[in-house]
Amino acid sequence: PYKVVIIAKPHLSFSEKDKFVLDQYLMQGGRLFVLMDAVNITLDSLRSNNQTVGLYSDVNLGDQLFKYGVRVNPVVVEDVQAGRILINVPTKGEPKLVPVPWLYSPLLSVSPNHSITRNINLVRGDFTGTIDTTGNDMHLYREVLLRTSQMTKVTQTPVFVNMMDVNKQPDRAQFSHSFLPVAVLQEGVFPSVFHNRQVPAGLIMGTRKVKDHSITTRMVIVADGDIIKNEVRFKETKPRIAPLGYDEGTRQVYGNKDFVVNAVNYLCDDEGWTALRNRSLTLRLLDRDKVSQGANFWKWLNLLAPLFIILLGSGIFVIWRHKKYGK
Repeated sequence: PYKVVIIAKPHLSFSEKDKFVLDQYLMQGGRLFVLMDAVNITLDSLRSNNQTVGLYSDVNLGDQLFKYGVRVNPVVVEDVQAGRILINVPTKGEPKLVPVPWLYSPLLSVSPNHSITRNINLVRGDFTGTIDTTGNDMHLYREVLLRTSQMTKVTQTPVFVNMMDVNKQPDRAQFSHSFLPVAVLQEGVFPSVFHNRQVPAGLIMGTRKVKDHSITTRMVIVADGDIIKNEVRFKETKPRIAPLGYDEGTRQVYGNKDFVVNAVNYLCDDEGWTALRNRSLTLRLLDRDKVSQGANFWKWLNLLAPLFIILLGSGIFVIWRHKKYGK
């Protein structure tokens, strides 16, 4: 009965039973919205220890996504186009929070051509990975929804991150990658990862048969689980939930919420209503020569025409009253 299944930043490994259920759900025409990190690293661990190591996070979905045509790479990107975080810089013995650029929070560019990302703000990520597409013979429609900027650095696992990196100027020679895909939309017919494989033990299929190929369906894969996660801070034991995509350094809200909502709406949409977001209105410019030549005429017309219409209507009304009540 579910239109979309959202897999939001999983930490535990998926069992073969879970993978089989997701696979056959997709084969029946279900839609998947997967947001996952291939590298396990968080900003909270950095704030408590000032340094941390990001290791490969295997949740046992790699082979399944690879079969569907995508691979989430175990890397972390740094981007010159980045958000900001607050760093405590003591001044005369008093703490002071200063916003500084944080290269591990890329501001991802959106595709202007698709209804999911059209006319939305940049999307803020945290310890973002990259995506490669596989299976060029699958004849799928693909669209890159989110990508990095023109100056991006890619670090393979293990990733060593230190809070003191905010004091370093980025070496532009190392930021040699450009426009790396972070979120991809796929539409079409997908092969089953359980084709020619045994059904996991413990599942009762009844009269149902394992489907080898799906009907036409859709999925969105994002190489960053933090895009859908709200930041939570505790003040006097009360949680303060920040808006989705909130940048504490600039106090700006980026387009994370719009991206997530639009993606879910698009995946749920069977009638094509979300395609209306692709409509564009073209404002026609005035002919400057005609405007300059006839400017006085149109000014006087706009001034006198309303007065003439009002006087004409008043005259007609007075004549009508005189004819009706004059006797």
